Amino acid sequence: MTMVDIQHFFDSLRPSLESQLLTAFVPLRAGDRVLEAGCGTGYISLVLGWKHPYCREIVGVDIDPAAVRAAEQNYRTLIAIWSGYLPPIRFRKADVREMVDTEPQFDVLLSNPPFFSAKASRPSPVVFRHLSRQDRELPPEQLMEAARGLVKGGGLLAVVYPATRAREVYTRAREQDFEIIKEEIHTGVRKRNDGIRLLLMKVPTSV
Repeated sequence: MTMVDIQHFFDSLRPSLESQLLTAFVPLRAGDRVLEAGCGTGYISLVLGWKHPYCREIVGVDIDPAAVRAAEQNYRTLIAIWSGYLPPIRFRKADVREMVDTEPQFDVLLSNPPFFSAKASRPSPVVFRHLSRQDRELPPEQLMEAARGLVKGGGLLAVVYPATRAREVYTRAREQDFEIIKEEIHTGVRKRNDGIRLLLMKVPTSV
């Protein structure tokens, strides 16, 4: 299996540019236990597993059971076409806001979360688009509150949001005492929203 074949497989998952940028943005180390919130069809988790084979485990969760089934099928396809090493990767239907008591803590949580504020946009008539694009189910404050419980002290949270929501996201990060340690701005993406921002935050060590 050539690198061209692997790239073709990942391209076939039709990832958003935000997801592609996030996989290059988040720093992972050997032994990290990683959680992806809102995994969709598994692109981010699978790319990270392929790029960082010495992670301890990668867990992708989504509230949409159809997305989880698609992610599991895509994982089976990757295993079939890639002869190299992969870390343990698993997908499960779960609400990240309710996982604190069901999983040991993670070293890294990352998410390409619902992009648009439900307060500022009309819901899509298509249910899966509604869930994936508008944050009725996972607004920034709830994602960060979940990260505070799911990520070890000193661990990392990596997210991507429209630049127009930057002030809101910074405010929510301060409320949880997160330290923003890295930021990447892409003005050529989603120009109607002034571009996108990728943020890497450190979870505080204090309880």
